[in-house]
Amino acid sequence: MWWYAVYHGTQSICPMDAFTPSTTVYPSFGWASEEMKELRAGSGQALMNSRRLDDGIGVHYSQSSLHASTLSGEWGRLDRVWLQTFATLEDMGLQYTCVAYEQIEQEGIDPTRYPAFILPYSQAISPQEAAAFIKYVNDGGLLIADVRPGLFDHHGKASTPGLLDELFGIKRVPGTGPLKNQAGSVRDDLLGGAFAELIGLDVDGDVQVTDGHAMGAAGEVPIMITKQTGKGRTVLLNYGFGALHRVRNEPHGAAQRTALYGALGFAGIEPRYLVATGGGELLRQLEIVRFEDGPIEYVGMLKYRVNISEPAVTAQVEARGSQLHTYDMRSGQYLGRADLWRSEFVPARAKLFARLPYEITGISLSASAQPGRAEGQQTGPVGTVNVALQTTAKEPGRQWVEVRVTGPDGQLRRHYGRNLQTEKGRGTTYIQFALNDEPGAWQITARDVISSKTATANLVLP
Repeated sequence: MWWYAVYHGTQSICPMDAFTPSTTVYPSFGWASEEMKELRAGSGQALMNSRRLDDGIGVHYSQSSLHASTLSGEWGRLDRVWLQTFATLEDMGLQYTCVAYEQIEQEGIDPTRYPAFILPYSQAISPQEAAAFIKYVNDGGLLIADVRPGLFDHHGKASTPGLLDELFGIKRVPGTGPLKNQAGSVRDDLLGGAFAELIGLDVDGDVQVTDGHAMGAAGEVPIMITKQTGKGRTVLLNYGFGALHRVRNEPHGAAQRTALYGALGFAGIEPRYLVATGGGELLRQLEIVRFEDGPIEYVGMLKYRVNISEPAVTAQVEARGSQLHTYDMRSGQYLGRADLWRSEFVPARAKLFARLPYEITGISLSASAQPGRAEGQQTGPVGTVNVALQTTAKEPGRQWVEVRVTGPDGQLRRHYGRNLQTEKGRGTTYIQFALNDEPGAWQITARDVISSKTATANLVLP
């Protein structure tokens, strides 16, 4: 739960998640607190100060379409469709960014920022949005819709023809309506000759092709209709994202994802990381998130439960791209300079890897104490802690070091602990001790958050 929150940008914790209405602690919060301790020990700081990456996919957020979806229950409510769309992309190892209607009206869509843009059940759009979508495609973008794009304007007034019908190369002949739980297939040279047999589709029977090209069919209904316009392309799936979500845990769910991979392939979009079991099957319901901080990439993976008895599984992680020095941050294991490695995936337990163009070979630490110097008042001594990382790079990227302080009695002083930022492998922090802190040798421990390499030094308080 907490790793999911951090992977999705949360930077604080709500106490309501810890306490019952009677202010007793939830039993599950015991193990959750251990997860939070780990996050607070530097991993969370590293992610909070990094840039979360997507895979160049924008997803349309439309308040008008949400309201329009409540007029009829034929295709479901849009708020649920959004969640189904997000889950489908995450199951495919892809990440996305939502873009709101007003942003599109005012700024348009940049195809270099979003090579692919998805309209999930975006049936109510404004004329300004429609113009922005048309320009986006002409400028080189890939626009993908599931069903009924632009059927209404932003006030919910029906538009005949639809605002985007010409762009998608279709026309609508009312009378058939939605056809539920249909079987279909997709096979086309545009997809490299790939073939996908699709089951359980909810298709729009009112759609007919004009100057688009149907790459498949469900009975007599065209599906995956594509059209080249200007420098870009459109793809109308003509079946709802709900169908993909319903079969996500079924063996034939892979075919649904194969078809969508093919559509996204028009924009050159593919997952940067693949995780497969021994049989070559992609691990189901595995979300992959990426963060970037200069030359360092953090890769988070969270395996959701397919069923309550799902066991842990060892799988192979494939990183598409160059080999980099790779660390399992939760175990502290150095995995070598690799683009392939094996790891155990436990349902509901997050993984976090760091990938760098250099190796971390060690860490050193020095500590000293000086008398307090506040003018006109008595203060405790001030400790100075200097940390240096040893790496194979001349100038390593920003890294984080967990600093722990232990008193002469061997007890950890959590209130003096902190996460220290290092730049170019160096970092300094100051610890203000209390007047009544016990004199003697205090131990300072520094742990590199990525590699878990540690160093200790003694600091003597007078």
